[in-house]
Amino acid sequence: MAELLNNVEANSFSGDEGEVDCPDGHEHPDWTTMDLVVNFTVEQIFDLLFTDTSFFRSFLDSQGTTDIVLGEWSDTVDASGSKTRSNTFTIALHASFGPKTTPSCETQFIRKESKPGSFYCVDCESLNDPSLPYAENFYVWNRYCISRLTKSTSRVTVRSKICYRKSVFSLVKAIIDKNVRNGVNGYFKPLTEKLTQESEKVAANADQPRKKKRYTKHRNPPASRVTTHPSSGATGSDQLPPSVKQSTEVSAVRHKENHIHYIYSESHVCSADISGHV
Repeated sequence: MAELLNNVEANSFSGDEGEVDCPDGHEHPDWTTMDLVVNFTVEQIFDLLFTDTSFFRSFLDSQGTTDIVLGEWSDTVDASGSKTRSNTFTIALHASFGPKTTPSCETQFIRKESKPGSFYCVDCESLNDPSLPYAENFYVWNRYCISRLTKSTSRVTVRSKICYRKSVFSLVKAIIDKNVRNGVNGYFKPLTEKLTQESEKVAANADQPRKKKRYTKHRNPPASRVTTHPSSGATGSDQLPPSVKQSTEVSAVRHKENHIHYIYSESHVCSADISGHV
């Protein structure tokens, strides 16, 4: 993702590996919808949430979202210094009356204060189809702040706000605020749970001890397996080093002694060990 920000102005952050906070003067919208520490780098979290990944598509599918089109990030910056992309969906509605689905468009902005490896600020502006009552009067602003804690952990915070384009009656506004707020919270709660599950998998894999390789000690081959090489007429024992050769010859003698002892024992001639007398 770092190459996407080549033209995005980055503020200075203290340190290259330590904890990073939101820059001074950074605006945070009305209410917090996610505040989570995960076992991912800021780059990994950005990729999970803001690129076309199986993780994010799986999450959208679980929410009943269809007709998913995830756009590509622009190569250039806009007048505010941000890179942009647009996504479209058909989202499921859970109201007791009215339509059950509606088209939705989301525009995303990588803000200029973002710095790869340290901090990302991504604004998402969601606008529903004008066919819904009062949908053209407002949009939802979600600001994602992804900041580094350590080399392998990050904090993800999301804050949201309902932004009105046109004024509405106070009673209507109260209904919109309540329903939209519930809908936004209902979106980020399962997303938080899914990110937590993925983070726990990473932690579990890191805690598993690595298996140590076991090395088997090889023994010298028994005398019965020493073969004769047709080309030289010499046995394998003739080609062994003196110490190994002597060990092999001793094994052969012991094998012979045991064999003689076995014959006498089976014939009931003598039950004592007579190998010393042979």
